[in-house]
Amino acid sequence: MSKFIVYVLKFYTKIYIKKNKIEVIAITGSAGKTTTKMITSVLVSDKFIYTPNEGYNTEIGVPLAIFNEKAPVSSRNFLQWLKIIFNIKIKILKPSTYNKIILEFGADKQGDISYLISVAKPKIAVVTTVLPVHLEQFGNVDAIAMEKRKIVEILDEDCFAILNNDDNLVREMKKCTKAKVITFGQKRGADLSYSNIELDERGFITFVLEWKNNKYFVKTNFIAPQLTPSILSGIAVGLCFNNSMGNMLEKLTKVYPEKGRMNLLKGINNSRIIDDSYNANPESTLAALEVLSNFKGRKIAVLGSMNELGTFEKEGHEQVAKKAAEIADLIIFVGENTFKYSLDIAKRKLNNDFVQYFIDSYSAGDHLKKIIKEGDTVLFKGSQNKIYTEEALKKVLFDPDTAPNVLVRQSKMWQYKKEEFIKSLKKGEL
Repeated sequence: MSKFIVYVLKFYTKIYIKKNKIEVIAITGSAGKTTTKMITSVLVSDKFIYTPNEGYNTEIGVPLAIFNEKAPVSSRNFLQWLKIIFNIKIKILKPSTYNKIILEFGADKQGDISYLISVAKPKIAVVTTVLPVHLEQFGNVDAIAMEKRKIVEILDEDCFAILNNDDNLVREMKKCTKAKVITFGQKRGADLSYSNIELDERGFITFVLEWKNNKYFVKTNFIAPQLTPSILSGIAVGLCFNNSMGNMLEKLTKVYPEKGRMNLLKGINNSRIIDDSYNANPESTLAALEVLSNFKGRKIAVLGSMNELGTFEKEGHEQVAKKAAEIADLIIFVGENTFKYSLDIAKRKLNNDFVQYFIDSYSAGDHLKKIIKEGDTVLFKGSQNKIYTEEALKKVLFDPDTAPNVLVRQSKMWQYKKEEFIKSLKKGEL
């Protein structure tokens, strides 16, 4: 059934793109895809550009995003899939309401990028970074880079490749494309560069941006310096469409972080929450901990397991545990990998009472709700599959009714997946 659905979705998607002459802006990378997509959608001035709300980036997800269809609550419900396919056939018969689309291209295994570019070949390709994630499938970081590189290799001469100059593996990709290249980053040699990154009186980042020997002072509504490359990526896409720098920087002042990506929220008992619950890898978690260190008062880190690290699993968790013990006053670990690799490391630096472990995020949230105090700042970070630290966060959110609007994975499909996961956990099947 899965193969049939994938085939049908690809068939109709290619027809739809060709018929409507849709230009694809594709974003790939080990981190930052959704934030880059969101920022780009705001900065680029074009009323016929479409940005899907869902973070669909797989062989099934990308076609659904193109047709603005939601995945069934249960992926095994064939009747729901037939309804979706029927809706798609109807949409093909009508003219598209857009002629440009911003998509995320994910790569969990070899061949993913190759497949996605065969479905929706990009006009502009953005590569954010290459990190040691999904190593269980890829084996090593070089293999990940080779897969990501395919997105720029297929670009024609009238296309654009937007590459992270600070990432060595990404920077090297400019050698294997015929497209026009725009590089971004802090390192010397970037076409679009930034420097002097600081926090303003609100706690949000500011920096100096340079493009073609012109400098601009940039104000943002982001607390995390690690999101700056996503801002530059969005600006670079805008430059491909000849958007003015001044207009884009004005729009940037109205952009706020995406759900679950270094978002500052209000917690119970007059506490602060740093919501970075969307996903986790060692590099992004270390960066999030650095942001936590900037806050006054008691610092609490709720850290879930980081999945799919392969041979880097032990070292990655140990690195995070050491850093967390240096910064946080209290650490709450969630998930099997943190129990195996992180717990003892953190306890060597902090008193046992200040390092705690829970098998799931729901239990962690129940405990946190009892101990959180005024002035606390709490960071939530963890992988999305089988961790779901947003459910711990939900327990201490100042207004729980706002959860569907401010937290990740609150749809019926995700709630169903989480319920099934907890049932399996209780039965001892996981």
